[in-house]
Amino acid sequence: MEIIDYIPRGKENAITRHELSKQSGLRDRVMRDDIMAARYAVPIISSGKGYYKPTCVTDVIKWVDQEMHRAFSVFRALRGAKEYILAHAGEIPDEYIAKRTWLKKLLKRRQSNG
Repeated sequence: MEIIDYIPRGKENAITRHELSKQSGLRDRVMRDDIMAARYAVPIISSGKGYYKPTCVTDVIKWVDQEMHRAFSVFRALRGAKEYILAHAGEIPDEYIAKRTWLKKLLKRRQSNG
């Protein structure tokens, strides 16, 4: 069985990570990775009560709202770190720059903006 088969439909039937791990026999880290992979094809909603498959489109919309807010918060939180990196650009080893596309783009944008 796949992880999606253990996840019930409906918020009222949400299953906790602990219970999902017990039922599936998967370790927590493996189970979370499997859930993430399954989400590429099927919406799996997480709430304070656990994981569930939606019963209506509004469940999915609310979850997308929540996740987008979380993602925007993470990106806003990175601003200070990026400013620090730019202030110390001369100290960054070349091998760090070579391995990180996002870092190359950040430094290039800085050069473009003068």
